[in-house]
Amino acid sequence: MCLDQMMIHYSSPTLCGIKPGNLFSVKTACFSRPVFKKWEREYAELGLSVSVIEKSGITKLVLVYDRRWVQDILAESSVQTYLAAKG
Repeated sequence: MCLDQMMIHYSSPTLCGIKPGNLFSVKTACFSRPVFKKWEREYAELGLSVSVIEKSGITKLVLVYDRRWVQDILAESSVQTYLAAKG
């Protein structure tokens, strides 16, 4: 599966407003920086953020999330209390 297909397939719950974010791994051999940058621009227009985290030389983690939704979740006092308890 190419990066375009992976972006659509694995981030679709966030694109559809079902989940605030999705995290998935991509083999480095399948990762394309220009394709990633294209998706980063397109998702930004929809209010979504995309980040890539270097996991190893073999895989990268791609995080797609709705900035506003995540901010709303993190602003909830119960979430802040839970996170504070976890350090």
